[in-house]
Amino acid sequence: MGARQTEVLDTSTHTLTLYCGDEPYFVLCDKRRPELAKPEPIESRQKLSIKAGADGALSIRLGDEPIGEFKDDSDEEAAKLAHFVAQWRQVLSELDLSPSWSSVSSQSSAHSNRIHEFLREHKAEFTTEKLVSIRCVTWNVHGEQLNTQDLNDLLGVPIMADLYAVSLQESDILGPKNLYANTSTFENNTKAILERLGDSYELVASNQLLGLSVMVFANQELARQISHVRRATTGTGLFGIWGNKGAAAVWFRLGWDASLEDENGIDIAVVNCHLSAGDDQLDRRKWELTEIEKKLGIPGLAAKKFEELLSDVEVGNSSDEGDDQLVLLMGDLNFRISMDREMVVDFAEKGDFRTLVNQDQLTVCMKDDNVLSKFCEGEISFEPTYKLVASQPRYDFARVPSYTDRIFYSRGFDDILTQLEYASRDYLISDHKPVIARFDLTTTLIDYVKRKSLIDNALKDWDQLENSSRPIVEISPKEVTKKDGHILDNNEVWLEIHHASTSPVGLASWSIKLDPPGQIQAYPHEGKIPAGASQKIRLWYYATVESPKAEGIAIIQIANGADTFVPLSLSCLPSCIGASLDLMSRMPNGARKGQIMDQSSTNMPKEIYNCVDYIWTRLRRDMFETRGDPSLQSQVQEWLDNGENIDAEVLDEANRLSDGIGIFSVVSQFLIVLHYLDGGIIPEDYYKTVLLGKEGVNLILESIPSVNVNVLLYLSSFLGRAIDEARIPLSQILDIFEPILISIPPGKQKKDSKKRREFLTALLDK
Repeated sequence: MGARQTEVLDTSTHTLTLYCGDEPYFVLCDKRRPELAKPEPIESRQKLSIKAGADGALSIRLGDEPIGEFKDDSDEEAAKLAHFVAQWRQVLSELDLSPSWSSVSSQSSAHSNRIHEFLREHKAEFTTEKLVSIRCVTWNVHGEQLNTQDLNDLLGVPIMADLYAVSLQESDILGPKNLYANTSTFENNTKAILERLGDSYELVASNQLLGLSVMVFANQELARQISHVRRATTGTGLFGIWGNKGAAAVWFRLGWDASLEDENGIDIAVVNCHLSAGDDQLDRRKWELTEIEKKLGIPGLAAKKFEELLSDVEVGNSSDEGDDQLVLLMGDLNFRISMDREMVVDFAEKGDFRTLVNQDQLTVCMKDDNVLSKFCEGEISFEPTYKLVASQPRYDFARVPSYTDRIFYSRGFDDILTQLEYASRDYLISDHKPVIARFDLTTTLIDYVKRKSLIDNALKDWDQLENSSRPIVEISPKEVTKKDGHILDNNEVWLEIHHASTSPVGLASWSIKLDPPGQIQAYPHEGKIPAGASQKIRLWYYATVESPKAEGIAIIQIANGADTFVPLSLSCLPSCIGASLDLMSRMPNGARKGQIMDQSSTNMPKEIYNCVDYIWTRLRRDMFETRGDPSLQSQVQEWLDNGENIDAEVLDEANRLSDGIGIFSVVSQFLIVLHYLDGGIIPEDYYKTVLLGKEGVNLILESIPSVNVNVLLYLSSFLGRAIDEARIPLSQILDIFEPILISIPPGKQKKDSKKRREFLTALLDK
């Protein structure tokens, strides 16, 4: 097969390159950030539109994105533009007409359907009904850390559950200086739980809303059965929207297999609620349940009097869909007992919990107002969990002890869900006791070893049935595994097709398809091989921060011959690209070594310091305008990821051979690291402070984490030096570093620019 036909459109700000062929794709390169350009598959919605401006220039848009202006000052330029647009539209028309790889009529889909049909027929051989033990925990920790406690009793150690659903409230006490979710607190609590559970457990789903956090842990055997993870939050606190009260939820599917289609797996939701406090806030709590039902799509929460609020509202799940999911609802619901304090204490000491429950506001609301109509609760046979005097085993004299901390589960699952325990645990660090619930869930799980064996045996049998007169070819290797790929790079592997010299046919026609399509690419896609010859096929995938791993199957199709299925597993080496500043500061030996400290060894990530340290004494006016050498950039990233110092001698020698290329390479790679910082330098949560302009500078420096402050000041000093000594225009610095230093919320990129630049100008003291 010949080389792809390439068409190029050059505008004032971008270069758009179209690669035509069986699988067309394009590369859109922003001239200001050329290092971020990447190939993307072309889709039918990516229309190319042109609009004439008042100055005679043509404004070009790709889909909804403006990609610069084009001036057709001559007939030749106009012809170039017309030709490019015609080619683009031709590719789109072919995409609309041609069947996709997933089309029923396509040969590769037929093979995939054959496997799926085979698995459906043999479902009983690789699925099994299992008993999954679940332990739910809810605890208002009142700002305390779990790593200070022995968690054995809380987690039931050494009798381990298969699945843990842990919901914490007030993991951080909110105040004027602490208005946002603290990721370090979440990480510390997660680590404390995992240390107690042991190496055979992992965090499979999580979510956080200010002081609310929900974490789902599973043993490794069960973890691979979990898929379709999603999450959502809603605030119901101050002004009805702030997250000091509300809910954080995660959803996941347990025991799902793509080949089995319907009635496959069970959907589980874990919802952590923290409702308004106070004896007089009963209606407020009912309203909050209505908001959570409406915004998270969890049916059966709202009271009768609030049902009209939901009648015309489209929620995340229809009532039918909601009834199909098992919801574990827990948290500090803050409902109180309507009795005098002394009576509550007396009944609790006597163990008369039924009387207390009968006077519980939530119990009454469930009977009278239909609150939590689709939920059940185990029998309460423990003392009220709130309000204790912290560090003392007694109730606060000013409050009526109440069952504020509860765990509910969906009705309608009696045939598969059994509650084994519902109890509180004696911990004294908070004014609440934690509450736990244990369940056994009977569900169908996948035996992946048997599944793989079935597929392997089936493929062998199908191969043996092929006609012996067909072409004799050998595909190597039989399985492709690559573990040393690089983020933001096309990582390649090779397959080879050998047509045996003893083959009964002179030419073997072949083609390759990939399942699933899109992530892994192949070239060439088809061809003919004479007997005794070989054909090499290049496979590659572009690894992104979000998708550093690609898996699939390469299906080699031989005309009049057997198809060969080659499993592909391609992954990347660990990298600082995509890490947060906090994580970088806790990897003193680089990402590759795998050593992550509990606390930062330095408040300046080594990766950032080393880059700036090299550039500091080698400033150039054009250092942000010239692209680096790809091989040198790769070497720079190797030094960063291995925790090594940048080798100035190597780069300076490169500078002598090609003016400034070592400097350009460090700068280009440094910008990539900064661009992909997880959470950014000034996190999005502080965006409103940035909009205060110069008045927001000191507020930012007082608010963001210390490592972010140090990096921000270090980069500001570096950029100020670049402006003063290298004479780089302030406007150019702002163009490049505004989206790097400030995490701009979606939809705000074109807004608030004046205030953002005022802030950065003040930060740079310019």
